[in-house]
Amino acid sequence: MKKQGLARKMTKEPDSLIRWYPPDADYLKINVDGSFYAHNGNAAYGGVVRDNLGKFLKGFACNLGRCSIIHAELWGIIKGLQIAIDNGVEKALDSSVVEAYSA
Repeated sequence: MKKQGLARKMTKEPDSLIRWYPPDADYLKINVDGSFYAHNGNAAYGGVVRDNLGKFLKGFACNLGRCSIIHAELWGIIKGLQIAIDNGVEKALDSSVVEAYSA
C-alpha cells in the first residue's frame, strides 16, 4: 500500500467554494467560528467584524481551555454580540453568522 504525501493532500482542489456575503448598507456582519482540539480537549473561538464593504473593523480570539465545540461556538457569538453592544449597535440578529444593525 502506497502512502499519500502531505504535499498531495495540501494541493487537492476544494470540493466547493465558500464565499462571504456582505450585509445591507446599514448593517455590520460578525462572523465567528469555534475550534476543538481532540488531542487535548481544548477549545477556542475567534471572529471578525466587517462593514457592508467588507472593511475589517475588529477582530477577536480566545483560548477557552477544556470545553466542547458547542461551547466554543456559543462563546464566540456572545463575544461578537458584546463587541457590537460596546460599540453602540442597538439591534442584532444572531445565528452561526451574526448580523448587527449599526445605529
